[in-house]
Amino acid sequence: MAQASTTRGLRRAIAKEIRQLDDAVDGIQTAHVGPDELGAMGIHVERVAPDGIYEALQFEPCFFMPLASTTLTDYPVVVDEDERQISPLYDESSCYPDGESTVWEWDTMEEARSTYHHVTSHVWAIQHDNSHSNENESKPLEDLTPWGQWTWKSHPSPQMANFSAPGEWRSMDWLENNTHPHAIVTLIHDLSGNDTSLARGEVKAVVWALRYRYKLKEHKSHAILPVLVLSYMGPKHGRIIQAHHDGQKLVVQCSPFIGLHEENSPEMSLFIRYELAIPVGLTTHSICVR
Repeated sequence: MAQASTTRGLRRAIAKEIRQLDDAVDGIQTAHVGPDELGAMGIHVERVAPDGIYEALQFEPCFFMPLASTTLTDYPVVVDEDERQISPLYDESSCYPDGESTVWEWDTMEEARSTYHHVTSHVWAIQHDNSHSNENESKPLEDLTPWGQWTWKSHPSPQMANFSAPGEWRSMDWLENNTHPHAIVTLIHDLSGNDTSLARGEVKAVVWALRYRYKLKEHKSHAILPVLVLSYMGPKHGRIIQAHHDGQKLVVQCSPFIGLHEENSPEMSLFIRYELAIPVGLTTHSICVR
């Protein structure tokens, strides 16, 4: 009973701070915002690196564990003319075959959307195709993860998009599960990103997702509601962000700005496997462990 009372009090305090942060983030007027400015608001930004082979990002504490890199070779996508095709990456030469494209004609939002569709079409194919098999068994990949129990939906809130300059962005998918306090959000941006700052849309999506989720009754026994953001922008790059409030501050851990130029690359595999991430970590107390 005492633990439940402590958790309720902590959740109320966190929810109040998140509301204040959300109001502060609405005041950001630039497309990019640096760690120092976010720190002044009360948002603690940490850079995390992938291991040398892009097996996983070194989040600490860790709330989302990607599938092993061997999963995509053990369970390859089997595609024939009657099956779902994997969405190709954006190729400007196919839009401007005569070399007419200029830097001003480059459609960053469509490029980001193409990368998002490539990842998610791959995820859906390996999730639902019963022909995936290895030497020992044949079953859909979703049976190997809790993914099949997650709800995949487009979040209806207008707070998860901004169609005005600078830095137009929108949420494409929102994944959550009543049995886990974790959520996964995907974003696309009409913006070229960089490795020294976060996009305004990334910060807004993190803070609003937490504000929304602390209202949910399904997770009232959890003090921590982790959010994973997969963010796609130009030029053919993306970033993976893990965010949580630890009871003292909002912690935003972000990967480097990762190039996603090749379909069959370790970097692309990393994003696909994080879209299939397994929820892990201690969320019932304010002090979390890996």
